[in-house]
Amino acid sequence: MPTLSLRTVYAILYELVAIGAAQSLDLGTGSTRFDPNPRPHHHAVCTRCGQVRDVQVPVAPIELPSDQRRGFWVTGVDLIFRGVCGECRR
Repeated sequence: MPTLSLRTVYAILYELVAIGAAQSLDLGTGSTRFDPNPRPHHHAVCTRCGQVRDVQVPVAPIELPSDQRRGFWVTGVDLIFRGVCGECRR
């Protein structure tokens, strides 16, 4: 749809996040990514091409040590695996 503005696309994406149908990701790559899988999971990011893959791996609950909280309220923990994908390694 060539007449659809970028502003409209982002408005729709953020609306999907707001209703829980997607999640926005800040993977430290300089841009926001949107994941259509809203269920809790982790991500693997290629440091060369930026490709992002979902990772389904059980991780024991991680908590901020009480002596380091200083009133900080943790609302979520994201695990990001960084490395080089198979395509970039070739």
